[in-house]
Amino acid sequence: METATAPAAPDATAQLRANLHRFVDETDDPAMLQALLTILANTQPVIPLTDEAMRLEDLPPAARAAVEEGLRDIEAGRVRPHAEVWAEVRAEFGHLMP
Repeated sequence: METATAPAAPDATAQLRANLHRFVDETDDPAMLQALLTILANTQPVIPLTDEAMRLEDLPPAARAAVEEGLRDIEAGRVRPHAEVWAEVRAEFGHLMP
């Protein structure tokens, strides 16, 4: 049985929007702004979650390719600990996080 994913609460959506606006307004890094624009321009619709497990072949081609690339990276040992990555994110963008 499929169930629709509940939309984010209005307050949560407003907070996300405010954080994104603040990030864009406060950064002077043109590469970061271009990367954000690229992501937003190329984002495909979110696939709604269901109670059934999603199969790789059910994903859009770009999403499937990204997952397959990630799996190859894992197999080849091209991974970094979550804590290490988040430490870098916090060091760079912590002032934008609540």
